Amino acid sequence: MRTIWIMPGWVGIVMQPLRFADLASVASTWWDRACQRRALADLSPAQLRDIGVTEAQRQNEIRKPFWQ
Repeated sequence: MRTIWIMPGWVGIVMQPLRFADLASVASTWWDRACQRRALADLSPAQLRDIGVTEAQRQNEIRKPFWQ
């Protein structure tokens, strides 16, 4: 739930506090991305062809930070 109110010269937003489950889910997603990108970096050119990924696409993906 998000409530937005506007007062003269000020805008406020009230948000629900994050739950532990939400934080754990985000951390898990980040961990998965990092692991998948490490695995992608280790693939041979033949394996890349098998999955239909170019070298440029691989480089683009493995250069991304884990949170993206």
